[in-house]
Amino acid sequence: MSSLDRLYIEPAKLRDWWHWVRVGLLEVRDASTDKWIPEDIYHECMVGRAMLWVMLDDRPRGFGVLVPQGDTLHIWCGYGAFLMDEGFRHAREIAKSGGASKISFESLRPGWQKVAAKYGFKPIKFMTEV
Repeated sequence: MSSLDRLYIEPAKLRDWWHWVRVGLLEVRDASTDKWIPEDIYHECMVGRAMLWVMLDDRPRGFGVLVPQGDTLHIWCGYGAFLMDEGFRHAREIAKSGGASKISFESLRPGWQKVAAKYGFKPIKFMTEV
């Protein structure tokens, strides 16, 4: 696959992209046990606490929602091409340019264990409900 363009969606432009992004967010959320709704992400992007990055060539191919958390860049949500090599490379570039020394993401989906290991992620947290 050829290199994809990466476009940061500024809060003022978020509404222009929202219909397409919301569909992807629902797909991601419905495949997980997460409790967020797309409007949570919309709000966090609008107030500047999260960043929406779209990957595209002749059309949008995927997106990532990134959240700076101190020295960590957290991948809140990834969809489509953002979950491939190029998306993870882009997240690493964003982390470095923002001064983060770590990247995190969470998923209970078993398939992500292999993907996470491929990109150097290591499990560091276990949790149970009480």
